[in-house]
Amino acid sequence: LLPDVIAYHSTVSACEEAAQWEAAVQLLAELRLSTLRLDAQILSSAVSAAAKCGEWEMALSLLSDGRRCGAIDAALCNAAITACGKGFRWELALSLLPSDYVGYCAAISACEKGFEWRKAVALFDEMLSKEMQPDNFAYNALITCFDRCQEWLQALTWLELADGHADEATLNAALDALASSNQWERLVQLLEASPNIPGWPNLDSFRTAMLACYREPSTEAWLRCLQLMDEMQKRQLNPGTSEYACAARACGRGSQWLKV
Repeated sequence: LLPDVIAYHSTVSACEEAAQWEAAVQLLAELRLSTLRLDAQILSSAVSAAAKCGEWEMALSLLSDGRRCGAIDAALCNAAITACGKGFRWELALSLLPSDYVGYCAAISACEKGFEWRKAVALFDEMLSKEMQPDNFAYNALITCFDRCQEWLQALTWLELADGHADEATLNAALDALASSNQWERLVQLLEASPNIPGWPNLDSFRTAMLACYREPSTEAWLRCLQLMDEMQKRQLNPGTSEYACAARACGRGSQWLKV
């Protein structure tokens, strides 16, 4: 029996899940030689498989195939935007012009790869102007961009604007932005504010805070590092090797300061 469209859909989707982009492309080549019609859904799965492997050139080639045969939709374009972002080609990602919410989130994530936080903000504002309602995914992408660009003040500003849309990933992205900019005091303040979000602060939150405090050459910072270790245990979070090592080094630094 010859495979039908449903069989190709299922197999290419399986290739996407397994990040086997070469196998997905081979299946598309077989499909073109058959009497079956290539459609946007199959192409989207193949592009997504390419995206997972950073194969942005192949993703754009498949997008061109879709345009030539009229098999193109928003999902296919969004997959290509994601592929360009993962391939660190943010300028190509933006040139594809996102048309829906998922596309804008993908484009904002692409800006993060290119250290283009101003373009990310412009995309977010454009999304709002089109009356798209951002949720935690959009805010996470934007604040992660601020982290990568060491724009901690922007991260805090947009975290406040996120209001009820923030989740633990949003807050951890803000912590990362503060840590990367050596703002350990503000980081601890945010951690201790403990917004009413289930599961936060979590182990990643405390790990970020402890490392930020440990890196600072001040008595107050290393003491705070040890206090954070105690707080983790009170919350029944299980510290790992890196947390214990951080606390031990903080103790060592403290002893050194006491000798001075």
